[in-house]
Amino acid sequence: MILQTTNLSMSYQQGENSLQVLNDIQIQFSEGETVSITGTSGSGKTTLLSLLAGLESPTSGDIKFQDKSLASMSLEEITKYRAKDIGIIFQQFHLLPHLTALENAALPLEINGDPNAEEKAKEFLTHVKLDHRMHHFPNQLSGGECQRVAIARAFVHSPKLIFADEPTGNLDQGTSNSIMELLFNLIDQYKMTFILITHDLELAARCERTIHLKAGKVQ
Repeated sequence: MILQTTNLSMSYQQGENSLQVLNDIQIQFSEGETVSITGTSGSGKTTLLSLLAGLESPTSGDIKFQDKSLASMSLEEITKYRAKDIGIIFQQFHLLPHLTALENAALPLEINGDPNAEEKAKEFLTHVKLDHRMHHFPNQLSGGECQRVAIARAFVHSPKLIFADEPTGNLDQGTSNSIMELLFNLIDQYKMTFILITHDLELAARCERTIHLKAGKVQ
């Protein structure tokens, strides 16, 4: 088991009221597995991803990565988990506008001090068919090209887990199909665990397993 949750709950304080977003979530993810997490807007999908990725801490319950609790990790260990063990692909791309495609893709490697950051980034940009656009800035790229850069950035440091939060939400249908084809091919090639957040049931069905959230609970 690469990742698992136990009695995971999350609530936010809104003035005098408490908003319960997730309630007693218990999920296990096997190494190399592809899993989709579905649900309507407000069901808690993105909050769950944020917790699994160590971007937020739960109100109660626990998350274990390779049998080690995220809550028990030191600041250095949780930073390493986020920097080395996971890659995240966002709907909004989150590319740095002042960096080229190559510099954006190389960023995780630069942060980790990899001396071969540029060469590895070039390799992954070639994988996503952007070798001819390496020196272009995000505002010079189409939405599909920006998402390809984001995919290269997520994969470039060979993480154990890839999270994707509505990765085609800002793309037209044709571009969306080609991006997901690319993404699933890379997941299969590198044998990574893939956790996909989506409201698209057809897309979710491409994963080996689907978890459905409703009002913060697993259905």
